[in-house]
Amino acid sequence: MSETPRTQSVDTDLAESATTALAPLSDAVEASFVQLSQSIGEELARLSVDGRLSVRGMVDDILQDLARLAAQEIIGRPLQRALGREDSGLAANAVQTLLKRSIRNG
Repeated sequence: MSETPRTQSVDTDLAESATTALAPLSDAVEASFVQLSQSIGEELARLSVDGRLSVRGMVDDILQDLARLAAQEIIGRPLQRALGREDSGLAANAVQTLLKRSIRNG
């Protein structure tokens, strides 16, 4: 079944009409995808920064905890023994207060 020149002309006219009619819809869809991809990119960038900051904060907290534990073992225990018995509540409280203030002040 071969197409006649008239059939080809009708097909071409129909394709051109459809293209013209759908052009605004095509432009709207394209603009929506561009906006969506920009929004996704911005959100991924924000999450990346937030993630790095939360990991950095967690690492800082862990390092502070390790410094506190090291200070308690290296300074606290000997100081408690020097002030009195290790199980003495007064000596333990005094050492804890000193350590907290020194860690807070750097």
